[in-house]
Amino acid sequence: MARYRVSAHARLLAKNAALEAEIASGPWHKATVAAVFFHKIERRRDDINHMAMLKPYYDGIVESGLLEDDDSKHLTTLPAKFEIDKKFPRVELTFTRIE
Repeated sequence: MARYRVSAHARLLAKNAALEAEIASGPWHKATVAAVFFHKIERRRDDINHMAMLKPYYDGIVESGLLEDDDSKHLTTLPAKFEIDKKFPRVELTFTRIE
């Protein structure tokens, strides 16, 4: 899949997940996001590259109307965490509203 289509697909996945959660309190003015990357095998990881891959997902959350914007004024990105799940590799994003 071309890079653009992957990015568009990621954005759509995040947007739909936020809409399906039916969170009525949006748009949030400020929030934090925590990312946990689950990989099949243990090895060294580059957290900067991993975090950069998440940009389309943040855009999808903004498009859903949950978050006002994903710039540094509105979204604080917490340090990445890495875990092992041999059967179900994935990324879990947790957005927390800041009052």
